[in-house]
Amino acid sequence: ERGYFLVEVDTEAPSAADEPVDADGKVDANADAKPLLHSAQLCTNPRRTFLRYSIKTDLYNSPEALYQYCGDYLARKARDDGRAAQNEPVVELQLTGVLPFERSALDTNRLEELVRTAFEPLYVHIRNLSRPAEFAVEYDEGVSRTELEQQVLAELLSRDVRFREHSESWTQLALSLKKMVLGDASVESLLQELDAQLAAMDTPAEGAE
Repeated sequence: ERGYFLVEVDTEAPSAADEPVDADGKVDANADAKPLLHSAQLCTNPRRTFLRYSIKTDLYNSPEALYQYCGDYLARKARDDGRAAQNEPVVELQLTGVLPFERSALDTNRLEELVRTAFEPLYVHIRNLSRPAEFAVEYDEGVSRTELEQQVLAELLSRDVRFREHSESWTQLALSLKKMVLGDASVESLLQELDAQLAAMDTPAEGAE
């Protein structure tokens, strides 16, 4: 048992030298018992609550979807675990599984803020144990540099769920913006091109329901 002893000493109580003795100089067992000089009590050290939660990232196709789930999950856990009874706990949040989007898009500071909102903890530790999706790219041999660049971009974009639906359009947009930048296009021209391409992606194809 961990803890400490609380010892109280009565300095007014008689000492051992004051104990009554018999004719042989021994303590008289028949004499009235004297009060104890001290008492000791084992006190248990209070421990700060440590909470650990784990969330699998595979099912959330965007950072926002993951943040939304984490916020709801943490609020529910704080309620079920009795946050009001906790004295500023230490909270660890683990992320596991495979991220279906690029790792750099994950904002761990935002996750930390969600934990703080739910638990009002003394300390938050975010452990990102998730793995990025495999981004090894296959390409055709003998293609030109321009074709290779387009293949690589299209392959990478198609593997990110945020861009998969319009991966070809995103590829063309990236290449178009790159060409404009190399041609010293103005910022206004770049923004106009970006707006036009994004608007085209949001417009349903002719004949689509």
